[in-house]
Amino acid sequence: MNEIKEYAPVVIQLLKGVINHEDREWNDLLVHQKSVGQYFSQIGLGLHLHEADGYAYLVQMEPDTDSGQTPLPRLVRRHPLSFEVSLLCVLLREEMDSFDVGSVDATKCFLSLGDIRERLQLYFKDNVDQIRLYRELDQYIRRVAEIGLIKQVNRTRENQEPMYQVLPLIKSRIDGDFLADFKRKLKEYVDSL
Repeated sequence: MNEIKEYAPVVIQLLKGVINHEDREWNDLLVHQKSVGQYFSQIGLGLHLHEADGYAYLVQMEPDTDSGQTPLPRLVRRHPLSFEVSLLCVLLREEMDSFDVGSVDATKCFLSLGDIRERLQLYFKDNVDQIRLYRELDQYIRRVAEIGLIKQVNRTRENQEPMYQVLPLIKSRIDGDFLADFKRKLKEYVDSL
């Protein structure tokens, strides 16, 4: 019978999703980084580890079509983001960039629900039904949380609005190419009006 590798919990957690520096598997990942990377490379996956920001995840390696490699089935299906969710991701990425430049003492970027709504609603038509608009905006915020780019943190008081942490992973998932492509499409859309 095959012996279970000591880094097996790390492998399983990576197959489930992102590992953050707060997760108990983080230190094991750092210790076994080379072995974990080699394990996944055998099945066409790459380990993306960003130690400074404290996160790691898997990426599907593209086959070398010049050598005739057959594409592997996708481990995770890609789901296109709606325009509104993409817009929110871009706004949050820009907020993270501003935070990185302007923050000396703080290590985590937080925004209140009201802050996120305020930034996002600038891009929507004036809506008489504020409750309906907030419901829609909250739906986009939940979607971004589901894909792991923000997380709601505990409220300290019952009447205090929810706070969200913008996770460093957003810098990797919403990269410069995504930003440039989105801004180009947004400009094309605005020019067509």
